[in-house]
Amino acid sequence: MVKGTTSTGFKFSYDKRLLDDWRIMEAIAYADSPDNMKRVKGTADLITFLLADNKDALMEHIKSYSDGFIPTEALRKELFEILEQAKELKNS
Repeated sequence: MVKGTTSTGFKFSYDKRLLDDWRIMEAIAYADSPDNMKRVKGTADLITFLLADNKDALMEHIKSYSDGFIPTEALRKELFEILEQAKELKNS
């Protein structure tokens, strides 16, 4: 199990095996696409696959510091912080 906390204080956990799951790799490729529609789909898929039950908690967390809104860039920042921590873990 991977556990961590983002710089804004969101605590997350997910199954370590997800880091080697094809669906995650595909979603990352889409999330990093220059095509806006692919980027939205990839980001949504990443959140669904990676956070599953914690998805709603992430949305509430972002709303708590964004005046009740979920700005796209804030969501992507949180998500990529989670992935960056996973990358550091995988490389250690």
